[in-house]
Amino acid sequence: MRRTTRGLHNYQHYSGKYKTHGRSGQCHGRGFPEQQVDLRGRVTIISETRGLALADRAILEYRDGELAQVTATGSPAHFEQRRTDSQLPEHGQADEITYDAKQEPSASTAMRT
Repeated sequence: MRRTTRGLHNYQHYSGKYKTHGRSGQCHGRGFPEQQVDLRGRVTIISETRGLALADRAILEYRDGELAQVTATGSPAHFEQRRTDSQLPEHGQADEITYDAKQEPSASTAMRT
């Protein structure tokens, strides 16, 4: 199957537990099961069970039709992580946040204050 690229405008997508939105972007890949979506402009990624991320840009990688990894960048990018215990959610921000959909989010650069 041939690799394709298509432009996106006001992109919204629901995938399992995740809802994503961006003003514009591009989709690269060989069809939905294996593709990469590059979103720009007020990107929002919401996990029903784990929290949310807000960024200027995010690259979403899908494997086997499911969201596998997100790399969010911004000045700065923000995240809120819900905890499994009864404590308040954790908040953080960084220039780049890498999120493995099967793991916990981690800021790959120093947190800003």
